[in-house]
Amino acid sequence: MIHPEGFKGFSWNRVVSVLNELPGGSVDLKLADETAHILLNNPSKKNAVTGAMMLELRRCVTEISKWEGKAVVLSGAGGTFCAGSDLNAVRMFGDPQEGLHVCMYM
Repeated sequence: MIHPEGFKGFSWNRVVSVLNELPGGSVDLKLADETAHILLNNPSKKNAVTGAMMLELRRCVTEISKWEGKAVVLSGAGGTFCAGSDLNAVRMFGDPQEGLHVCMYM
């Protein structure tokens, strides 16, 4: 795995700071004995992922990495899976280098 710290100018704190400025939606995690369920919950935007949701998704993945279940189900609220990234989040990372840093964070 490539560690982002090796890339020029990458800063975890900078990425987290900018993602925190992009509120909206949630990522809900439910762990059962053998199955985990991650729900992208931003139905008014067809579950487009906001900065806050990126932070929550990373937290969920970290939590699941310590879990000993067998399956993970990823779904979206309101009958839509996920429209992609919220365009407001994309605009915040107009510089290609910052966009790369968000991708490395995720």
